[in-house]
Amino acid sequence: SLARSVGRSTLFGIIASVVQVLTRLVTVPIVIHHLGLGGYGIWNVVMMTATYMRFGSVGVKTAFQKYVAEATGNGDYDQANQLLSTGTAIMLVLSVAGLIPVAFFSEQIAHLSGVPPIFLRSAATSISLLALIMLMSNACAAFEGIVMGGHRIDLLRRFSTFLSIAEMCGIIAVLYFGFGLAAMAAVMGGSELAYLTFCYFVSRTVVPQIRLNFRMIRKGSFYEFFRFAGSYQLVNLLDVAYNTMIPVAILRSFGPNSAGVFAVVSRIVGTASTLQYAFLVP
Repeated sequence: SLARSVGRSTLFGIIASVVQVLTRLVTVPIVIHHLGLGGYGIWNVVMMTATYMRFGSVGVKTAFQKYVAEATGNGDYDQANQLLSTGTAIMLVLSVAGLIPVAFFSEQIAHLSGVPPIFLRSAATSISLLALIMLMSNACAAFEGIVMGGHRIDLLRRFSTFLSIAEMCGIIAVLYFGFGLAAMAAVMGGSELAYLTFCYFVSRTVVPQIRLNFRMIRKGSFYEFFRFAGSYQLVNLLDVAYNTMIPVAILRSFGPNSAGVFAVVSRIVGTASTLQYAFLVP
């Protein structure tokens, strides 16, 4: 059973990663054709900004996964419920405090990032939309952690494979009908909301003993959450900040075309780590 679970998760992890990379590679020339090389560079900066707006939630998801996996082994679901409820409350407060201002001041943020006037309004709209969606994504990170901690990574990877293809088709469609960055952001945001909804319903089936409830918040859980999740969060946040600074610096220093060249090169080189990441996830 263990070998079957690991093998299934690994197989679908590889498939999902390969499909994700291939679909994004397919969209690169299409976006450049409709928005130009500079437009693709702006889109890459918007996507990097959206990644930063997750607050490095990969670390929190890792902690949630650990707590759920331990509960499935020792049967102490009360402690897991307390840790997940406390962590979710913390992420919700941080997201509201950090992302609501981003949504309101998105145009100033886009201007400071070096976005040229021709793309300023659409980039600002994209940032505002993604800020609100990432607020929900951060607050709902526990549901993905529950499914992964319940040893059903394969379910998430199957659905993410479907969403990658759907995103590609959606982006191609909005570009074909003459829409721009804001419409592309809406497609990406819709995909994120669909993923969160799927995680919510599946988590209730995979590990029904885990329930998030604000009455389960405990002061004693703060130390454990910050001790374990905080370390992962800090490392991931620094990594995200580093990856965000480079395209913004190139955009401000050399313009949108150079940012577009960097984005294309990064997309192609990034495919080299696809299989490694797919094997590491299970």
